[in-house]
Amino acid sequence: MKKSKFSSLVKIKRSKLQEIERELIDVQNRKKKVESQIDVARDKIKSFNTPKDGKIASFQLSKENFSLMIEELEELKQRLEIRKKQIRALKQLYKEADMELEKFLALEDEEVQKMLDLAKRLESKEMDEIANILNLRNRLKEEA
Repeated sequence: MKKSKFSSLVKIKRSKLQEIERELIDVQNRKKKVESQIDVARDKIKSFNTPKDGKIASFQLSKENFSLMIEELEELKQRLEIRKKQIRALKQLYKEADMELEKFLALEDEEVQKMLDLAKRLESKEMDEIANILNLRNRLKEEA
């Protein structure tokens, strides 16, 4: 494809789009990691056994451990929400960057088409000039 004044801009826009896509994939992977951590935390809570008998200190320690597990789960849920917001924002950014790229691709195509049309017109003019020269040469030979 011929280079136009938009080619470098298209390259930049395409690079930006790829950068956003990489970041989106990274955040999606981090979201999956948090989701698996949430599953592990829920399993730990489900399998948590409180002591049935014993000293009050062991009951208090058990209660504190359970509270810590609940806090950890809540923190993980907050991190998951942050990841979801990041994904939504990156998807919107990706959509906007894609539209920008498409605009510049269209402008580039239009510019290249103009360059091709100009080249065709110049070639046509050159062919007309060559035909005129040959025609003139033939007439001069006939007259001589």
